[in-house]
Amino acid sequence: MSGRGARGAAFVLGVLALIALGIYSAFGDVHGQGRAHLSLAIALIVTSILLLAWPPMRPPPDQAVPRSAATVTAGRLLISAAWLARCAASGFVGYFISSRLQEHPGFHAGVALFSVAGAVLALLVQCGSAMVGFRPEWPFTRNPLSILRHLLNTAAFAILAGYATLLPGAVETALTWVPSHTYGYWTQRAPAWLGAPLAVVTCVLWFVAVLAVEGVLQWLLAAALGRENTLGAWLADHSPVKFARTAADVSFAFEFWVIACTYYNSDRFTALTVRFLVVPFSYSGDRGMLPGRKPRPERLRAMRAHERPLPDEEERALKDRIAAAAVACAPGPWRTLLLEHRAVLGHQEVQLEVDPPAARRWDPVGEAPQDPQHTVLQLTGFPELAALWRLREAAYRAGEGAPYVQTLTVDEEPATRRADPGARPWRVTFRDGHDLVPPTWQRPPTRRQYREDLRRFPRLRGGRPFWLRERVSRIR
Repeated sequence: MSGRGARGAAFVLGVLALIALGIYSAFGDVHGQGRAHLSLAIALIVTSILLLAWPPMRPPPDQAVPRSAATVTAGRLLISAAWLARCAASGFVGYFISSRLQEHPGFHAGVALFSVAGAVLALLVQCGSAMVGFRPEWPFTRNPLSILRHLLNTAAFAILAGYATLLPGAVETALTWVPSHTYGYWTQRAPAWLGAPLAVVTCVLWFVAVLAVEGVLQWLLAAALGRENTLGAWLADHSPVKFARTAADVSFAFEFWVIACTYYNSDRFTALTVRFLVVPFSYSGDRGMLPGRKPRPERLRAMRAHERPLPDEEERALKDRIAAAAVACAPGPWRTLLLEHRAVLGHQEVQLEVDPPAARRWDPVGEAPQDPQHTVLQLTGFPELAALWRLREAAYRAGEGAPYVQTLTVDEEPATRRADPGARPWRVTFRDGHDLVPPTWQRPPTRRQYREDLRRFPRLRGGRPFWLRERVSRIR
């Protein structure tokens, strides 16, 4: 097993051990020296898990921001000091909470202060990452409202951490009160042979209701904290209830063990799936877009100011220039070239695919299938980037945005098929890609680049796919 694999296995085992010891600490009858030893074990496991998740110190060479040697050294020292302090603080919090779970439940200001200290240390780690050459994803922007939201998220997390010792009692009461009273209730009001089945059905319904309420509360808390917050992102990813709605699509999902319900609607299809145990029930159809609010005329007028259409002749000239540059970059003979342009503001990628499998066809003379050499090239210095960007600008439509992917296909055309013998020996096809799935980036753009691109090519919120809304949740 490689070092990375051993590290990952140790991390998973540590998390499983922490969950088991956490449940035992919350509900087990452990006191005195046994409680102290259990709390110490939890503290050591928490510290070890964080040490295994040590942040990287060296960015990839193709993504590194140039820094001086002194800045890089200071950044590494800052990362090391802040992460070690965070490990120690988290271990102490784990020890403190475990040791007070059954003795002094209530609000503990010390735990709340340590959670605030952890948030400050996380920011210091981000600062150190920026100093060594990374492009960190900051939990807030320069907007005062974003800073205020981050402070409120930190305060909310501190309050929750302060009341952590009350959670086991609340969970135990919610889960055991109905089962402990329901059997006696039904035996007094129904025949004896019906008491046990009715009690089982009531308990199952109660557990499902508790899970549904817990899922809704978890989803609401995740929405309030935001995905920029670590706790908010974890709650959103692990919530049994997921719901999102815009003018373009609706998504709802509830899944817990034997029960699952999923509904999705977009401008392509509608799907409904319900599963109980292992029996699924599904429905799908073509329903089109959901009715939504129409944008205000003044907002559409403001968006139209970003449109830059091209005359037909200029557009054909740009496509011919791009095709000629693609042909010049192709190695050896070819039948079909597929050039893919992926772009946001400040970030462009060009990929050239020579004779892609989907474009292979039968030879019209020998009636034998072609077997060309399939090659994929990443063109980092493509000479017609400006022309590709100009075509993207021309493709922008008010409210709908500009495509993130555009493809140009160049097909070889023999002289016998050309209407004009003096024309270039190829045929060009250009199309804009759809945005239902994210582009296959070689190096994904940053959140800031996505946001700047949306400001340059604004689109309505209802027209943004789910993957884009996750990256730029607060851009209007």
